[in-house]
Amino acid sequence: MRSLVLVILICISYAAAVQADCASERLNLTAWASACTSRDPLVCDNPPNTTANFSIVTYPMPLTGVPTGIQYNCVADCGNFPVVGGIFGYNCASQMKPALAFIDYERPTNSCGSIVQNHNRVLGEVIPVTGTSFSLMYFSSLQAERVGAYKFSTEVSGSFVASTVTGYTFTLKDMLGNIFDYQTFPASANQSYSFTWDGLDHLGQPTLGPKKFEGILAEQATDVPNSLPAFVILGSLKAKMLGLGGWLPSNWHFYSEDAKRVYSATGEFRNVEAIADGSFKRVASLDGALVHYFDSQGRLRLSKTGRTGATITEFTYDSNGFLESLIEPFSQVTLFNRDSSGKLLSIEAPNGKVSTANIDSNGRLTQLTNPKSESYTMTYGIDGLLASFTKPSGIVSSFVFDSNGLLVSDSHSGGMSLTFGGTSSNSTLTTASGLVTTFQKNLVGGLILEDRPDGSRKEVTQTDTTFTIRDRGFVGSIYYGSHPRFGSQARTEYLMTSTGLESRNVNISHAAVLSSSDPFSITTETKEWHLGNSLVKTTQVYTGSTKTTVLTSPLGKQRTIVVDNYERVTSDQIGSQAPVTYTYSSENLTEIAHGSRSMTFAYDNVTNLLTSITNALNEVTSFGYDSAERLTSQILANLKVIYYAYDHDGNLASVTPPGRPAHALVTGAKGVVTSYNPPPLDLISNFSTSYTYNNDRKLTQITQPGSVSITLSYGSTTGLLDSVSIPGSTYTYSYSPSSSILPSAISANGMIMSLTSTAGQLKSYSLYTPFTSFGAYEIYSSLSQGKVSSERVRDGASTDSTVYFGYDNDELLTSSGSITITRNSDDGSVETSVLDNVADEYERNAFGEIERYTVEHSTNGAILEQEFVRDAVGRVTKKTEKYRGADPVVFDYLYDSIGRLSEVKKNTITTATYTYDDNGNRTGGSIRGQSTTASVDDQDRLNEYNVFEYTYSLNGVLTSRTNAMTSTTVNFTYNALGALTEVELTPTKTVSYDLDPLGRRFTKKVNGVVERKFMYDLQGRIIAELNSGNVFLRRYVYGTRSNVPDYYVQSGTEYRMVSDQIGSLRMVVNASTGEVIQSIEYDEFGRVQVDTNPGLTPFGFAGGLYDCDTGLVRFGARDYDPYIGRWTSRDPILFSGGDANLYGYAVNDPVNFIDRTGNSPEDVRRIHGVFGRTVNELTNAGMRMPGSGSLAGNLNNLSSFVHTYSGGSLGKPFFGCRDQATVAQENLSNATGFDDKWEFSVQRAPTIMLHFHVIGISSNPLDPVLVLDPWKNTIEGR
Repeated sequence: MRSLVLVILICISYAAAVQADCASERLNLTAWASACTSRDPLVCDNPPNTTANFSIVTYPMPLTGVPTGIQYNCVADCGNFPVVGGIFGYNCASQMKPALAFIDYERPTNSCGSIVQNHNRVLGEVIPVTGTSFSLMYFSSLQAERVGAYKFSTEVSGSFVASTVTGYTFTLKDMLGNIFDYQTFPASANQSYSFTWDGLDHLGQPTLGPKKFEGILAEQATDVPNSLPAFVILGSLKAKMLGLGGWLPSNWHFYSEDAKRVYSATGEFRNVEAIADGSFKRVASLDGALVHYFDSQGRLRLSKTGRTGATITEFTYDSNGFLESLIEPFSQVTLFNRDSSGKLLSIEAPNGKVSTANIDSNGRLTQLTNPKSESYTMTYGIDGLLASFTKPSGIVSSFVFDSNGLLVSDSHSGGMSLTFGGTSSNSTLTTASGLVTTFQKNLVGGLILEDRPDGSRKEVTQTDTTFTIRDRGFVGSIYYGSHPRFGSQARTEYLMTSTGLESRNVNISHAAVLSSSDPFSITTETKEWHLGNSLVKTTQVYTGSTKTTVLTSPLGKQRTIVVDNYERVTSDQIGSQAPVTYTYSSENLTEIAHGSRSMTFAYDNVTNLLTSITNALNEVTSFGYDSAERLTSQILANLKVIYYAYDHDGNLASVTPPGRPAHALVTGAKGVVTSYNPPPLDLISNFSTSYTYNNDRKLTQITQPGSVSITLSYGSTTGLLDSVSIPGSTYTYSYSPSSSILPSAISANGMIMSLTSTAGQLKSYSLYTPFTSFGAYEIYSSLSQGKVSSERVRDGASTDSTVYFGYDNDELLTSSGSITITRNSDDGSVETSVLDNVADEYERNAFGEIERYTVEHSTNGAILEQEFVRDAVGRVTKKTEKYRGADPVVFDYLYDSIGRLSEVKKNTITTATYTYDDNGNRTGGSIRGQSTTASVDDQDRLNEYNVFEYTYSLNGVLTSRTNAMTSTTVNFTYNALGALTEVELTPTKTVSYDLDPLGRRFTKKVNGVVERKFMYDLQGRIIAELNSGNVFLRRYVYGTRSNVPDYYVQSGTEYRMVSDQIGSLRMVVNASTGEVIQSIEYDEFGRVQVDTNPGLTPFGFAGGLYDCDTGLVRFGARDYDPYIGRWTSRDPILFSGGDANLYGYAVNDPVNFIDRTGNSPEDVRRIHGVFGRTVNELTNAGMRMPGSGSLAGNLNNLSSFVHTYSGGSLGKPFFGCRDQATVAQENLSNATGFDDKWEFSVQRAPTIMLHFHVIGISSNPLDPVLVLDPWKNTIEGR
């Protein structure tokens, strides 16, 4: 019978042998026997019989909860040689496993103000260390007190023990054979063995890291004894043994030789085997960008750049094994100062800034105080794990762990909380408002299931060679192979696949030629990206001797990047354009030069902080800091100063513009802004806008001054936005389970918008009332290229208009409807576009800027000719314009010291001068002979401008404009979301607007009569006009410009729309006959001077939505008044817009800049804030180059030095565009307190070279789709 048991158990799969219910199997043994005896379960030459003998069989059996497979040894005899049933036959193999399994499948996710690894129930916290390149980090998984990591248990016997069994023994020993435990057990049923390791080696000395053990369960029997060995890793890195009180520098790592595992201070670990390199053990980072060297104790000693092999960090240790110093390039040394006993006293940064530490009697860090005397305070529970974390402001997070050290709850003094239940492999997360997320982990398959409160499921499968995510219809996979220089230590992608609107397959090859066995002896390193299986490929070749990377597009366009020994970019050139070069002095970037243009950076000799930036015109912007190294002042080139103040946690508390009182921001107990307070005015002191949040830190109400409220409601079980209510209107949202991040329908203002999405991306919408259909819009995708192949618009009469798009092998647009586009073979810029008989042509300078632009008709000749001359910072200083063969008109533009437009000349005669007050309000000068006089209040609201007087709501929105000479008044009505709904021009003429469910202008009415209706594409651009009967009036087609159409179709005729360098509509031309049916001329700030066909189209200055009746131009979230050159309301994202004047348009340089972003006030402000902090942190840590756009906006042509190269900078990891985007995506995803639900993803940018940025999509389609590019330091709204 026992031989039969063996045969049957070997016949079934080993997975079933582990996972099935063994008792049930025993009941069916007889039925299985006859089917099994004719099979060869051991791959023998003969089928089983009573005389055949077989050798020992060894095979792996993966067990749930065990990081590696257990090796089973079975003495197999198909005949009369008995097998021990206690271990194998009746027990289905004793499942030796640790009580907890600590496998990290993803980077930490930020929750409730702490770093919480939801899937692993691990807590983390971070403390900034002033003046250093690192922060201090705490993770509960790296503490000896997390006792669950030191335990394991296994079954010894099952419910049945054979009569021949006499007993059991369990032996536990390390890999050197040293016995740590030995126990004996009687021949009884249902016994188990458990062990808790004390963290000591066989000599009784504490170990710094984990230890690998072999456990042998032996069965004694009168017939044949048997044994079952298994290997298990117990313990983890013991952070406290580094002498920083259980905290670690964020750039520190540890290698466990026993576990073959690298632990990172950031809470992650990965299994990898080190390679001996001299006296060190060498391990490359997963992407091969860094190489770490560990000493015999596993401590990090050196980190080198992944290509050049330059040492960028070096750690030293004292005789106690405590961290002593961090040495970085150019003699930058951070000291960990200690007393004679080794207790940490302070951390001294390379610039001399000292943060003092307090270590308690148990060796735990209880306080760290920065140079500004701001303290982070920690307490620890009786279990030794972190019990509370208090920020300098007094905000407290409190923590509870279970007996194994798994996080049970994270409670915030602001009312938020997270509560965990279940086990480490099947857990639940409950928020303060009762939203429940469930996590399931399959450690063998690397699968994590996340079931969200909204009913959607996210599946992530991650192994050493694959990463796959399935979420709301989207499926994306990355397949990895060994790195060509670091082998299995690092990995490189060889296949990337995705589904949805941007479905694509990319095959990748990666090879290296070395001059020796040294992985840094690179002759060449080549990487190729093939789109699908085609020959369309992008190639990257790095040449080691010159440290040069050449990126070549499928059509041969090239980008050349040169780095120095620390892998900092020194030159970046696109095609034959002028290269952008970077110069360094020791660790500091000192100059960025773009051909003949340059920008220099100066630093403080002591603190090493950036003190000034000087542009090519020798205009200097200076910076001041507090002792915590926060920016406190920005001195402009005109010597005006912007001041910044912060609360104790480093949150921005006030901005004081030049010549103005402070604008205050209050960050509340939940860690988010709770009020904005502009300066008080005479007679009125309360202009405060307050923000209320629930205990999940979701915005629930905005109360504007005057008690105007915006109320947001969420589903009690889903957490999704259900409605937004404002005075006079309510927006309601519905969702489908397959795509719950985006609503399936929005209802407002009597209209319904039904939306469909594919893989989390909007695909179409239809707009209707219960009785009327207005129209629909849909995009279609090319599965081969992952590009939008066509778009269809349907009007209310069900008439379709479809536009098809074509692309070249560089995935650049070459056709849009009837227009064809020719691109420069060197850099991909547009050279010509042709629509029927009308063609335009661009000529560019060495910087890629437009130098000449012409529009011609094939028989009628030139329609418009423009030529531009630019100064040393790229601004237009001269424009020569020739219209339809007339005499040329020459415009000269002059700017003041901070880049504001100050004078305009026409044919050498001054036509306008502009002067500004301290904060950039246009208060003086003259325009075409009329002197300008203006006054503003302390909030920069306009009181008077020439003969006009202005009034505003308490919320800073324009309400009236009165002509003091004629006593006529124009009244403006805005809703609480900032949308203009009505303008009373005269007592007998009123313009009003109906809004669609996304809050966009849908219908324009004059005195109640519908004049036109608008439909939009998914980027918020007008795509069609409808008449009052909802039938097509005009169909617009975009191609070469993003903010204004190239042409439109009306009654079957195509009309070319001719725009200038900033997108202002200048002419409408019949593309066949060449007839000019509209001509528009503007002044420099957009005031219409000539319009031969007012109201023909809704497009005007800078491509904005122009209303010829009101004179206003709508750009996204606000209205611009060209007459006064400013917005009618303050910037809804406040100072995140980059201007100290919240009403200023394009920093008073409308010749070179436009501002067309629409935004959701609070969400976009927060996103700007998180994004800005991320960029600053990456820059300050030396992980990105300071882009010109971040601090010197006038040099915007230098802000696009984008590349895909990853290397090292300033002695720290220098992140390429994808790495920077990943950091930004994580920080944005981890941020909380948004009005709506946002999802951020790293996506490939539509550029000829591989480039990555972050796409932000809100659950509220009223919000824009945000494109966030940390490399460029730009945010754009679609």
